[in-house]
Amino acid sequence: NCTRIVRHTLTIRGAFFMVKFSPEEKIQAVKEYLSGNDGGKTIANSIGVHASVLHKWIKQYEQFGEFTFEKRYTSYPAQYKLDVLNYMNEQGTTMLDQAFDRLTDEDKLLNHSD
Repeated sequence: NCTRIVRHTLTIRGAFFMVKFSPEEKIQAVKEYLSGNDGGKTIANSIGVHASVLHKWIKQYEQFGEFTFEKRYTSYPAQYKLDVLNYMNEQGTTMLDQAFDRLTDEDKLLNHSD
């Protein structure tokens, strides 16, 4: 059975702030749903999210597995960022061009097999 997680939400002047969930918490909720012991609404209510959020996690998990919840971002040093901006300025490229080129390279690495 899924350990029930009580989330406290914060509302300031009518603005609602969501609580973030760790990858492990998301996986636990998804696996509880997939086990068939409880329904989506029951599980979502027990962890303090809307059922649509849980169903989004389930779809992500079914499509990509546990990997989908891992954080995939990198922190770059200021000098590297300046070098990229200078390159973009010199080459006349946009941030979208650079992002596309980077994603394409990462995709090649992920799909490369020896």
